[in-house]
Amino acid sequence: MPDSGHAINVQNLKKARDIAVAWGPTKYNPSHPDLKILSLTSQITAAEAALDAVQTAETPWRNATSAAEDAFAGLSSLVRRVERSAKASGLAPSFLEDLAAPARKVKGQRATPKKPVDNGDGTTPPADGGGTDGGGTPGGAGTGSASQMSRQQRIEHFDEMIGLLQSQAGYAPNETELTVAELQAQSTALQTLVDDVSAKLAPLNEKRNQRNSVLYADGTNVVNTGRLFKAYVQSAFGLKSPEWNQVKNLKFTDKTGS
Repeated sequence: MPDSGHAINVQNLKKARDIAVAWGPTKYNPSHPDLKILSLTSQITAAEAALDAVQTAETPWRNATSAAEDAFAGLSSLVRRVERSAKASGLAPSFLEDLAAPARKVKGQRATPKKPVDNGDGTTPPADGGGTDGGGTPGGAGTGSASQMSRQQRIEHFDEMIGLLQSQAGYAPNETELTVAELQAQSTALQTLVDDVSAKLAPLNEKRNQRNSVLYADGTNVVNTGRLFKAYVQSAFGLKSPEWNQVKNLKFTDKTGS
C-alpha cells in the first residue's frame, strides 16, 4: 500500500479498528452497522486493494512518461541545429523567418521577448526563461505562447517545420539526423511515445476513480466511517476520556481531488 494521503486515511481506519478490537465487544458496542468490527475490516480490505490497484496501474504510466520525457529531452537542441542547417544551406531569409515561427513554439519561446518590468528599485524580475530541452514544463510556461509546451503541441509544431523543409529542394544536409526523412522518423517515434502515455493513463484514471469511490463516495466509505467512529467514541466515552485521547488524532480527510 503506497504512502500517500489516501493511504493515511486507510491506515487510520485500521488503527481505529485495532483500538476497537482491543477494547472488546462489551466496551465497544456501536449500533451503526458500518462501525461493527467485521464491517470495518471489510472496508479496510477493499480500500487496501483499491490503493494497490492504483499503484499497479501507475507504474507503467510512470515508465511511459519517463520514456517520453527522455525522448523529448533533446528536441529543442535538434530544432536549433535544423535552423542552423537551413541557414547554412543558403535558403531564403523569408523562408528562414517562416521556419522560425514553428521552431520557436517547439522550443517554447516568444516571437519577441517580453518587455522587462521595472520593480521600482532599479531591478527587474527574472526573465521567462525560454524553453527547456526536458519535454516537460518549460521555464515561463505559465505566460503567453510559452505555455504551448505540451508534448502533442510540440510534435505538431515540429511537423510544421518538417513540412516547410520538405518544400525546399535546397535543404539537403549531409548529417543524417538533420535530413527530412530522419526528422519524420523522429516525429513518428515521439508520437508513438505520446500515444503510449495516453494509453497508460486511461486505466490509471479508472483505478483512481475506483479508489475514490471506496474511500470518499457518498454512503459507506473510509472517510465517512472514520468520522463516524470518532463521533461514536465522543458520545460513548466523552471528550475527557482516555478512549477519546486514543483516537482524537486520527485524521480522515477527503482527498478526492489529489
